[in-house]
This record gives sequence, C-alpha cells and structure tokens, in this order.
Amino acid sequence: KVFLSRRDLDTAKPCLEAAHEIFARANRSSGGSAASTRDELSIANVLYYLGIIHEARRNWSEAVSNFQGALPARQKVLGRDHAQVADVLDKLGNAHVHLNEYDLGAECFQECLRIQTLLYGSDSLQVADALYQLGSARKEVVEQRPTQQQKQQQEDQQQQQDGVLPQQQKQQQDPSQCLADAIRIYRERLGENEIPVAKCLARLGSILEQSKQQQNKAGGCFERSVAIFDSKLQDDEHPDQMDNNRDDYEAYAAALLDYAKFLDAAGRDGSAMKTYRRALKLYQSLRGRDHEVIGTTLCCIANVLGRQERFSEAMQLYGEVLKRRVSTLGDNHPMVADVYFGMALLFEKKRDFHAAMSSLEKCVRIRRATVGPWSEDVAEALLSIGMVQKAKDDFSAALQSWDEALAIYRKAGLPENDPAILTLLKHQSAAKAMLESMKD
Repeated sequence: KVFLSRRDLDTAKPCLEAAHEIFARANRSSGGSAASTRDELSIANVLYYLGIIHEARRNWSEAVSNFQGALPARQKVLGRDHAQVADVLDKLGNAHVHLNEYDLGAECFQECLRIQTLLYGSDSLQVADALYQLGSARKEVVEQRPTQQQKQQQEDQQQQQDGVLPQQQKQQQDPSQCLADAIRIYRERLGENEIPVAKCLARLGSILEQSKQQQNKAGGCFERSVAIFDSKLQDDEHPDQMDNNRDDYEAYAAALLDYAKFLDAAGRDGSAMKTYRRALKLYQSLRGRDHEVIGTTLCCIANVLGRQERFSEAMQLYGEVLKRRVSTLGDNHPMVADVYFGMALLFEKKRDFHAAMSSLEKCVRIRRATVGPWSEDVAEALLSIGMVQKAKDDFSAALQSWDEALAIYRKAGLPENDPAILTLLKHQSAAKAMLESMKD
C-alpha cells in the first residue's frame, strides 16, 4: 500500500501478489475451512488493490476480475451499505465501461448511487459522482440499443402514469436527468468553473444534440464545457505531466471531439476542423498515434475536407486510416467497413461512381459478415448504394437497394416516422416518379 501511494506500481504489484499467495496457502493448509472474517476482508483488500494497479495500467479485464473478487467479501463482512462496498462498485463499473460493457457498468453505478445516497445524503459530492457515472453509462446504453431503449422508455412512461415507479427510479431511467442533477450538486458544492461540471456538461450536450429541439442547449453545454477545461488544463501539456490528471485530460479530449462532431453536423466547417485538430493532438499525447480514436478523428477530419472539396487531402487521410486498420484489425472488421463507407461518400462527391460503388460493395460485404445482414449499418450502406445508382440513372436498381434497406429498418423496429425511413420513402417516391415519366 505504501508503494501504491507513491505510484510505484512495479514494486507494489509483486508485494500484493505475494500477500495473496500467503492467504491462499493458509486457506489450503486449513483444509479449505471457512476463513476468518479478518482473513476474508484482507483477501478482498488485496484483490481491490491489485485491481487499482490494473486500472492504472488500463488492463481493464484484469481490473474487472480483481474488483469482482473483492466485492462479495466486502459485502459479506462489512454489509451491503458500506462505503467500501460503494467504492468497489464504482471501480468495477468504471472498468466495465472501459470494456464497452455499459449495461454492467450502469448496474454497478446504480447500486453505488443507492449506497452513497443512504450514507451521505442526496446532495452530497459522492452522490454527484455516482450520478455522473450512471448518466454517462446509461447514455451509452441508449446509443447502443436505441430501439430497445425506446420500448423501455414507453414502458417506463406507462408505469409512471400508473404510479408504479418510485421517484428515484424514474430519475435513474433518464441519463440526462442524472447528469443535470450532478451538475446542480457540483455547482452548489464546488462552484461553476470546475472540471466535474465540465465533464457533466459535455456528456449532457452529447445527449441533447440527439434532439432537433435541443440543439441550442447542446451547443451551449459543449461550449461551456470546453471553456472550463481550457481554463483548468493545457492541451499542449507534456504527456508525462498529463499522467497526474489523466482522467481529466481524457475527459477534455472527449469533450473536444464531441464538440467538433456537433459543429461538424451543424455545417460549421472551420470551427469543426479547428476543434477536431485540437482533439487529435490531445489524444495523440494521451494514447499515442496508433490508438483507434486517432483513426476515428482522422476520418472525421477527412469528411470535413471532402465537404470542402479538398479531395486529395481527404483521400490521403482515409488511406492512412485504412492501411492502419487493415494492419491491426484485418480485412473483415466493421471499422474497416466504416472507412470504405467514408471513402465511398468522397468518391460520390467527386462523381466517380465506379469507385464509389466498389467501396460501398466492400462495406456491405464486411458489415453483413460481421454485424449481420439485418444490421442498420447494412441498411445505411444500401441507402448510399441506391443514391449512387440513382445518380447513374439506374432507377430500378436504386429502388431494389432501397427496398432492401427499408426491410432492414422495419425489421429492426424503427417507427415509420423515423428520419431514416422517411428519407428512404422520399427517395423511393422520386425514383418511381422518374420511372413513370420515362415510360410516358
């Protein structure tokens, strides 16, 4: 523990592993009889601290294993409502989130929130931290499974009307409400211009931007979040200095990237490009030049360049990302398909329809093989194939592609007023009208 407090992980880890082995040996020598309460808690603490080391090294699978080992003993010995149980749940939830296991992370954070509320009160900083984590995890759940989430929200709304859900349960169903409550507590306890407020604002902005009616509020959240980060952190800090506040810098980079995407979607190319490049520079310092988020950001920059008709620069970036992803992920990976999709849109803008169709066919083939033939990602590519076919005046082929896409969207449970379905129906109607006029 002393070495761990000094961040000397290389020395702390073998000490903890030796302690764990001694406890295990003692348990074996006793013939497997029940360990004493003190020994159970000691073993749990060893596993917890090993989890802390794996967390610091970003070995998330090992961290999950250690924290899961520590949790039951702490619950048994200390009770399910103890602060140390909440601490393990928070660490375990965070590790699950880094493994993209957002459902499991949300479950941990929700139980952590219950304990923190019980121990410290509903307006405590501990509760604000739990609300932030819970809201962030549930945001990802919503984005991963939008159709199921819509159904769940409908069920929850009906239950609320019937008075089934208690008030706290209602709050926890809504990630934006979790984040708004966390912001309120942080502002009351810490002040307006603090990093926890900036983190929550960035996450809240990424939720609000999903609604057309909330665009102004989303932009305000992003702008305020980045302003707070700018006032507290330096995005040109040396990487070694960033390690002392790594989580804050990670949140800073994520806020910049999300804000850039918001500006991009709003057509503010100049501001988007500037913000993308700031996020790229910061992520390169934090994660190195080969991390996947670097490829994602480069693709976003390439998309803006394509919109500005700077085709050679955009294609150079796409080529760089494609080469790196094929090298690290293989030819048949969904992220490779994403690059082909971006390249196809670029070729379409250049009116190089042969190259666009070739890239889209590769994209569809990979997506069907990896995410399934009924994936909405496949439908997205089929919609674009139809657009290329329409541009080539092949309206019959376009209608066939759009029929396939429409069948996928409907099988996925999208409502008829979903923007994707409305777009398809609009294109189908125009193509059918063209075919009729050609007959006349």
